[in-house]
Amino acid sequence: MKSLKDFKLNENIYTKRKELENNSEKFSLKYLLAILNSKFGYYSLNQVRRSQIGFYPDDFKKLQVKKISFPLQKPFINLVEQILSAKRINTNSDTSALEAEIDRMVYELYGLT
Repeated sequence: MKSLKDFKLNENIYTKRKELENNSEKFSLKYLLAILNSKFGYYSLNQVRRSQIGFYPDDFKKLQVKKISFPLQKPFINLVEQILSAKRINTNSDTSALEAEIDRMVYELYGLT
């Protein structure tokens, strides 16, 4: 038989999980991909990571991702889709101009220069 303490712990875990799931629905994966692969994302992760060899899951949790509406995420999504499409056709495709545009947009989003 479970104790009341065990029940409360499981209830809190369930509540936290639902909260995280609801929060994740506010972001397109391609929007997150744009942020993570931008110069800002690279710099930010390097500031919080615990290892110089790789990243831990908790390192990614510390990355500050701007919450913006889906219509505002769409330009990021479009650029990521163009990069992925170009890379699917030819893995050596030069996507540096598209990547630079993502960097510019991310800097603008975070108010950086």
